[in-house]
Amino acid sequence: WLGIVKTNEAKSKIRSWFKKECREENIATGKANLEQEFKRCHINLPETEWGAFLADDLKRHNCDTLEDFYASIGYGGVMLSKIMPRLKELYVKSHGAEEEETNPVAPVMQTETPSGKDCIVLDRIDDCVFKFAQCCNPLPGDDIVGFITRGHGISVHTKNCVNYQAALKRNNPEEMARWLPVQWTNNTSALIPTGIEVIASDRVGLVFDITKILSESHILIVHSSSRNLRNGNAIFEASVQVAGTDQLQAIMDKLRKIRGVISVERAKK
Repeated sequence: WLGIVKTNEAKSKIRSWFKKECREENIATGKANLEQEFKRCHINLPETEWGAFLADDLKRHNCDTLEDFYASIGYGGVMLSKIMPRLKELYVKSHGAEEEETNPVAPVMQTETPSGKDCIVLDRIDDCVFKFAQCCNPLPGDDIVGFITRGHGISVHTKNCVNYQAALKRNNPEEMARWLPVQWTNNTSALIPTGIEVIASDRVGLVFDITKILSESHILIVHSSSRNLRNGNAIFEASVQVAGTDQLQAIMDKLRKIRGVISVERAKK
């Protein structure tokens, strides 16, 4: 219906109908989606604190209650992909840098003895383990920095990660001492998980065209999902494994050439 009608007034009335008729369903869907995004971004708050944490967002989206906010998420009025980076940054600022759950550990090699199985090199450090932080999902080619966790080795972040940037702003000497220079090896061969998001005009065969390009490029798809958006577009999200930013950029350039594709972005986690 939203794709058929022409005037903004008609579209507004259709959205209003869905808001009222499917409110309970939208509330349940929106709350579940928000909870899932909180878990993905490691925002660990009891549900009783959600109202205070989301107070500014309720005002921004003209929602009087949390249920109104859940409903807006459920019917597509609030796009979680747009607000989560800011919410993550807000959580980091208010609760401090967190030690992320990350990918399985692997040995860290010195610069003079790199291994094809290892992806990073830490200066003057032996017998350590490293993990890739899920908050920013670093890839070979990204500028990276390491964070010494308590009992879990070194967590590798991109330098534009909200956790690292928040630590720079706080400039706490004790905390900054736990951050250290990290670099990739020159012969990285490991495949590392990352995410992509494709927004396109919804049509039959769209998912097939996307997965065909990924398959032809020998890109392993770990997980994928797609859904319709309220504006007549569709979003395709996938977790894939790539060797680095160069390969990821090449794939994204190919996906942008698919008919009807509006944008292709690296997923923010």
